Amino acid sequence: MLAASLVAIPFSGSDSAEAAAATTTVVVRGTAFPDPLTAQLSFTGYATLKGTTPETVRPIIGNAVVPPSGARSLGFDLAGGNNSVGALFMRPSMLQTTTAELQVHAAAGTRGVVYAGYQAPADAGTTRVWVGRAEVAVGAGAWQRVSALGLRFAWSKRDLATGAQLAAGPAAVINVPSFVRGHGGDGAGFYSLGFGSDGNAFSIDTLKVGTAGATRVYDLEGLATTTTISGTTDVAPGGPARLTGALRDQSGARVPGSTLLLEQRVGSGPWETVYRNPDGPRPTDPVVVPADATDPQVVVMPERTTSYRFRFVDRPLAEGSASAPFTVAVTPTLTARATAERLVVGRVTPAIDGASVTLRYADGGGALATARVDADGHYELAVPPEVGGALVVRLDGVDGLEPATSEPVRVEALVSAPPAADPAQPPAETPDETAADEPTEQPTESEAPAEQPTDEPEQEAPAPEQTPTQAPATPATPAQQPAVPDPATETTTSAP
Repeated sequence: MLAASLVAIPFSGSDSAEAAAATTTVVVRGTAFPDPLTAQLSFTGYATLKGTTPETVRPIIGNAVVPPSGARSLGFDLAGGNNSVGALFMRPSMLQTTTAELQVHAAAGTRGVVYAGYQAPADAGTTRVWVGRAEVAVGAGAWQRVSALGLRFAWSKRDLATGAQLAAGPAAVINVPSFVRGHGGDGAGFYSLGFGSDGNAFSIDTLKVGTAGATRVYDLEGLATTTTISGTTDVAPGGPARLTGALRDQSGARVPGSTLLLEQRVGSGPWETVYRNPDGPRPTDPVVVPADATDPQVVVMPERTTSYRFRFVDRPLAEGSASAPFTVAVTPTLTARATAERLVVGRVTPAIDGASVTLRYADGGGALATARVDADGHYELAVPPEVGGALVVRLDGVDGLEPATSEPVRVEALVSAPPAADPAQPPAETPDETAADEPTEQPTESEAPAEQPTDEPEQEAPAPEQTPTQAPATPATPAQQPAVPDPATETTTSAP
């Protein structure tokens, strides 16, 4: 609700915000004017300054398509009757003020009223003010500039505390400079430009006020909002994830009457509305939660890794915004156990038919064995004989699910793994290879070394022992026995 009282207007002649600077532009978010002692919204009666009727005025985003400044304007749709809304400019000097205007747009046109307030030096420190009134009109369908400067006013002296008329002014309408000079000289005052008393919707933007060379321009925009999201980052398939949203305006305050809509996206797909009843040909009951009093919380149960965001849709006076995507990772459940047959068996939930699982050492390394998951989610991995120790089973990310690793299981190796070859050392040559590559030359009879005589008797060489793997010798048959010479028949042949 806009304030209807002008009693607090500082008629002490203090410097306005634009006095110390050249022409500047100020972006106003919603109705939060940064320097209300220079400019703010006005709420006045049409017939008289204080003659308002009870009404809750709700500013909205302007209804004009292209505003004269920035991206938005400020709109109003009054009930009609006697109230007017617009711009209120407080002035330390009425004679030095050279600009007091705004832009107005009304699709059907609208009537307006401009008030000029002037406090004579003799009335300084009181609530007695001369008030001039002038009627204006805005045509239909276009932005139009309305200025208080140059208008002629009907004047009366009034008590701003009560609205009572204290004295009548001149019969003729008079502009501000002429009236001020005829009633004691320069003094503080105000300009109020209001519209909509006929009930026609309208928008305002680009308020300007100031002196020569020091003008301040007010670009009316919607409240800048920020939407955020946080929550559970990792769940099992179908597990609950709690999401918390928050909505704030540019000052960090909550936005009155605001709600947040929850949206989701799987993979690189489009953003879609989250429904409480998603099944059926037409989902119903979208997840829309109030965000004006507390930060809303929503519980979701994704079956696949899903990104979520809260979105604030444009509301009266506030610009829409969306949170950054927040991803809830869904990790399948992967069990593993070792059997006496040196198998590692387990199950993947949910079942991913045909997915590949690998057996690995718990402390890292490549795959030791690979298997496929069946339609029920089961798998079976054979442990190689040389593999032993703490082992895990790993499932790579697939079908919208995150990679999963089982708890370690322990298996003892059957045989020692062969030592790894040292690539820096060449392979050793075997005797066979040497004999094949380098044939040795046998010495001739003349080259054979002569035997050295010894004093020791010759020892008969022992017969070689048979190894257990050699078969026992087979006795020779009579036909194979060597012939023994008979001394009786043996003859001696002498040399001639």
